[in-house]
Amino acid sequence: MSWSDAEEACKRSFNSSLLSLASQSELDYVRNAVQDGNSVWIGFNDKGREGRWEWTDRSPVTFKNWSPNEPNNGGFRENEDCAVMRWDDSRWTDFPCSVPFKFICKKSVVPPSA
Repeated sequence: MSWSDAEEACKRSFNSSLLSLASQSELDYVRNAVQDGNSVWIGFNDKGREGRWEWTDRSPVTFKNWSPNEPNNGGFRENEDCAVMRWDDSRWTDFPCSVPFKFICKKSVVPPSA
């Protein structure tokens, strides 16, 4: 499904957002937990302003794992404003948001208040 449809599915079905990643250890955890061999949409995008990549859950950008020469916003007829995580090496590539990929949602866990 498209990136926008995937983000909407996360919100509607799980009250969550597309996956955000804050560190290499978090990326390693996800990679080990989900091993189906498919590239997936993650919540990283520059739809708001070209070149300013941000997470859909508004978490701070503390970690990036771009493939070499990415993001490049090139090679397709439309802007490449959404990030795909490749399963062969866990690197990220910018892609047109309309291209269908599988996706991973991430739900924040809020500790109970005292």
